[in-house]
Amino acid sequence: MENTTFCCMLVGSAGAGKSSFINTLIKYVNTTKESGQKMTRYIPTAKSQVMGGHTMTREPIKLTDDLIIVDNRGWHDWNNEAALKELSAQIHGKRSFDDDVKWDDDSDSATDDESETTLAITDKVDCTALVLNGVGGIDAVENITELIETCRQNTKRPPSIVITHKDAISDEEVKKMIGFLENEQIDPAKIFVVKNVTSKNESLDDNTRSCICDFIGSCQDDGEAGASAHRRRENVEEKREKKKVSGMQKEIEKGQHELKKAEIAEAKARLESETETKKEMDSMKEAALKRELESAERLQDMSEANRKKMNDLRLKNESDMHAHHKIVVKEYYEGRLRKE
Repeated sequence: MENTTFCCMLVGSAGAGKSSFINTLIKYVNTTKESGQKMTRYIPTAKSQVMGGHTMTREPIKLTDDLIIVDNRGWHDWNNEAALKELSAQIHGKRSFDDDVKWDDDSDSATDDESETTLAITDKVDCTALVLNGVGGIDAVENITELIETCRQNTKRPPSIVITHKDAISDEEVKKMIGFLENEQIDPAKIFVVKNVTSKNESLDDNTRSCICDFIGSCQDDGEAGASAHRRRENVEEKREKKKVSGMQKEIEKGQHELKKAEIAEAKARLESETETKKEMDSMKEAALKRELESAERLQDMSEANRKKMNDLRLKNESDMHAHHKIVVKEYYEGRLRKE
């Protein structure tokens, strides 16, 4: 297994008993350790009238070698959308334990933006436990549907339910609360009703010890399932990112291919244009040369015709002169003969 340390985060209203419950967990672990150094820390308990009590940031406590418990700031409005988004961000490791928890803030703090601070122990929450003040009776559980569903969606497991102040509520009231939670698809085995430990010296009774033992076992089971869900989500995100990068690479390659095709087409068009232009110029040169030859031939024919005409005229003139000479000579001799 990649990770054998799981993280369970407590969620509940101020004064519900989260810090007292953590003290009970610490006391149980200390009393069950056979050897080794015991945990000496003791969490200050919140006053119910103070929103968030003493807890403003999330505080991780390494309860056992394989389980971390995270104390959280209290909040009352279970249906607050910003708070539910903040809870999702905490579960997926997008908040540092050192960051102040703001369940309801008009600024955009309760968003999915990742914190720049490196987390102290773990970067994700593997399972959740809702801590409810049993003194509130059925009113303490009636408005937690959205809270349960948010935990279920983000960890792929329903949250454990811790009902505190067992010594101050009746069995009938506990039965009503458990009945309501069963209607919310919460397994009764994941509902833990505990007595608050308010003193360092207070010992745990057998029922409380048994309940805490079961709670820790449930957290380990849910933590393993939640860690697997995180790994699956990371694998999906990694595949999605690879697919995105691959898609971008294909788009780049496609763009390069299209650019290359355009360059080849442009070069081909340019070559064809140059070839066509050369053909046209060659054709024009050929036509001009043909015209020149035809003109020369016409001039030559005209010259030959003129020479022939001149020669014919010369011959005619010579013939006419010869005929005239004969007439003159004839007349001369005929005249002479008459005189004689």
